[in-house]
Amino acid sequence: MPGPSSSTISKSRKEGATAKAVEAAGAEAKLVQGDVSEDADCRKIAATAAVYGKLDALVNNAGTTKHVPKHADLDGLSKEDFLRIFATNTVAPFRWFGPAAVCSRRPAWAAC
Repeated sequence: MPGPSSSTISKSRKEGATAKAVEAAGAEAKLVQGDVSEDADCRKIAATAAVYGKLDALVNNAGTTKHVPKHADLDGLSKEDFLRIFATNTVAPFRWFGPAAVCSRRPAWAAC
């Protein structure tokens, strides 16, 4: 949990308790609603972080799935289900690197 001299940006599709817990620990928190599988939402979240001048860490805990009771049931997961899961669990973390690099204020590993 962040300390009093830190700030935290929390992304959520819906209102959550993260920002309240961060504030209870004495840090500033901003809650930004968005879907990490959408590029526009990633940019919106990064823009919120940019006001602090620097991004020191990025934690992505977004993930989704669809329960298919019988694993042998290959029709239990539609193409749309698969693409939605893939977009959130695989593509979204990759897409975060662009907006996150801008917020990092040109670290040695990023060509901003």
